[in-house]
Amino acid sequence: MVISDKIWDFVQEHRNSDVMKLLLSRQTLVGDELKVAVRQIEGYQYALRKLPKWSKVERLVYPIHISLEQCSSELTAQYKASIIPEGKHLIDLTGGFGVDCFFLSQKFESSTYVEQNTVLFEVVANNYKLLEMVQTTCVNADSASFLKDTTPVDCIFIDPARRGKGGGKLVSIADCEPNVIDLMPLLKEKTRYLFVKLSPMLDISKALSELTHVTDIHIVSVDNECKELLLLFDFKTKEVFEPIIHCVNLRNGESQVGLSFYMSEERSVNALQALELGNYLYEPNASVLKGGAFNLVAVKTETKKLHVNSHLYTSEELVADFPGRSFRVVNTYQFDKKSIKKLKTAVQKANIAIRNFPSTVDTLRKKLQLQDGGDNYLFATTLSDGQKILIHCHKIS
Repeated sequence: MVISDKIWDFVQEHRNSDVMKLLLSRQTLVGDELKVAVRQIEGYQYALRKLPKWSKVERLVYPIHISLEQCSSELTAQYKASIIPEGKHLIDLTGGFGVDCFFLSQKFESSTYVEQNTVLFEVVANNYKLLEMVQTTCVNADSASFLKDTTPVDCIFIDPARRGKGGGKLVSIADCEPNVIDLMPLLKEKTRYLFVKLSPMLDISKALSELTHVTDIHIVSVDNECKELLLLFDFKTKEVFEPIIHCVNLRNGESQVGLSFYMSEERSVNALQALELGNYLYEPNASVLKGGAFNLVAVKTETKKLHVNSHLYTSEELVADFPGRSFRVVNTYQFDKKSIKKLKTAVQKANIAIRNFPSTVDTLRKKLQLQDGGDNYLFATTLSDGQKILIHCHKIS
């Protein structure tokens, strides 16, 4: 994509401006030139949050919003680069906006970026020159066709498109493009290591029933929101009995305390049920919950579970390395009129969470007449004896 100096000057001058005001007010640019400029301004503002290092590169071209929305963040791409096996050559078969390839290729002597969308390909080819990606070759081709003609390499990365023709999100491996299951025989011929990014909504057990040679599964959350499900394959090893699951939460540019385990471990243990609430309350991060380590997290941290279905944990002494959020219990309230009246007197503003409790957050907030936010946290949950309670607590940094 060729963008004139006139447009770039406008972008530089207005890159922190409200784009809607730019479109509605009289400007030095009009028509298609203004639209191009606004796209670049929107892209820059979006990249400030998602791709802070790239946002500092002058004249980096940004594609349509859906391509920016679907690309990995700088944070998750760096995490992938930290776990991918090193080698001589990497192929990214589904290049997209090129964020993953940029970071992953730093672990290899050379790399190939493959993208079938011609417009997006031209954007990335231009950007890679600005980013001095001299070790990366850009190819405008269909991933399956390219794979058939390529020579074997050390590692292949695939991030199948998870949007249907109508724009709806796809979860099943077979529904995504390319279909990794169909490509698997060819992939085994072309690489030793395969690295696949799948929908965080995909059921892990179902994925493992459809795929073989998976050695590691990484469930990656950012600020406690599950973002990526990553599968690492090693085709040169004998059939793996079961992969190890890594539950990771990224925050402030760093990986917080995580949890790694085998599914067989989770099936072999039972969490102790708490007879009463201790001084501290714990909520596992989204990756641990996605991984299903409901019993194992209690055993490994020596905490007790409030209820078999609550997925909240407690202890008398603080567990400093619990993989999730930790709270100091202030008080507990029964879910009855008398106790609720006391709660309203003690707390006027709180963050409310529902865990195994017959209500919704909105309904409970209305009943309790509490404002949202502040330093108070209120967990509505059920204890092991079936008792419904409200737990007032403060978050521990």
